[in-house]
Amino acid sequence: MKSRMRQFAVALALVSPIFLGSESSAKEQSEHSPKGLQGTWRVTVAPYNCATGLPLGFSFHALLAFARGGTLSGASAVSGQPGQFSAAFGVWEHTGPDTYSALTDAFILFTGGPFPAGRQEISHSIRVSADGNQFTDDASVNYFDVDDVPVPPQPPLIPGCATAAGLRVKR
Repeated sequence: MKSRMRQFAVALALVSPIFLGSESSAKEQSEHSPKGLQGTWRVTVAPYNCATGLPLGFSFHALLAFARGGTLSGASAVSGQPGQFSAAFGVWEHTGPDTYSALTDAFILFTGGPFPAGRQEISHSIRVSADGNQFTDDASVNYFDVDDVPVPPQPPLIPGCATAAGLRVKR
């Protein structure tokens, strides 16, 4: 009898997550499905003046890689001097159906052009398309000097906002 009860308990343990589900398992499936955010994306970024909503007249390209577990890394060909920005690293999370938030940090290695040496922090609000192969991103950008003191945006040179469009990298 104990053997049968043990077999039933093992079977129930294996089957119950499938039938009962949970918020975390639904979230995990969403984050790691082909239609979720996980993967590598080619991104085109268009900075704009936060106060007026007017584009700043330039765009640039980036790569973002969203990893299982909620970490991300990226690199960009941002305007400025070559080698001025380090790679970006950050975190992301699922916030709703096809929506995600992320936060990235990159070092600004030296003062040049409009960017002071220090750190760039970007808050992302991302929506993945129904087919899972595109996303849109509304982002706000904050700058900090080498002492981690906030540097206010100085349009038109230092943008504080951007929109972006991403395309999933596929084999």
